[in-house]
Amino acid sequence: MNVTHVTVITTAEETTENGLYVLEYSITDGDLIRVQANIMESGNAKSGIPQPIGTISLEQEVVYCNLPKDRVLASYFSDFDNFLKSIRESVLKQKTN
Repeated sequence: MNVTHVTVITTAEETTENGLYVLEYSITDGDLIRVQANIMESGNAKSGIPQPIGTISLEQEVVYCNLPKDRVLASYFSDFDNFLKSIRESVLKQKTN
């Protein structure tokens, strides 16, 4: 078998004051290819199920979002930038090992 690419998909959760983030990111051949952050309300909903707010995605170095206009968007993008920094540092560490 001739393996042409190796892709690792990682799923993580992080909570900030702005919400609960379910993150999924893909690393192909040591390069960060995709990051998706599903954002949910962090407070306890009556049903016990976090209510979705929206998503922010990075794919091939382009950022997309699907967020309601009545929210303070900068706070979500600030969190996303922090996640990207942490993920990129982790990817760089793996490449140098």
